[in-house]
Amino acid sequence: CVDTASSSGYRRGLPNSIETKTMAEAVRALMLSWLLSHNYAGYQAEAIIRNAWIESRLQPCIVARSGSSYLFQYVGSRKRKLQQMSGGGCPSVEAQLAFLDRELHSAAYSRFLTAPPHLAFAVFRRCYEHGRRC
Repeated sequence: CVDTASSSGYRRGLPNSIETKTMAEAVRALMLSWLLSHNYAGYQAEAIIRNAWIESRLQPCIVARSGSSYLFQYVGSRKRKLQQMSGGGCPSVEAQLAFLDRELHSAAYSRFLTAPPHLAFAVFRRCYEHGRRC
């Protein structure tokens, strides 16, 4: 597949919407399985996956024109740490989730883990996705 620039500012590795949708469904299933097997509650897993859909349309190797990358559109030092942790190149979905898990269990982002179901998505977006301590 060839990377092409889209009007949204992303380079996509898959040329058509059927393949993209199928890939997104597979990534969603993998993410859900991984998160549940790592003791995330269903509502937490759904909040994380919903955010990844907004950020990347569940395309694990997507890169925006701005340089933000991967499922959660990492930039700067967080992107470099993920790349170092995964050995370079596009990190696997599992590597991206392991990185996310490590960060969510740090003091900076742990509020998500105690957020009630009705606030989980908002807390994730505010704290984790925007890189703010909470």
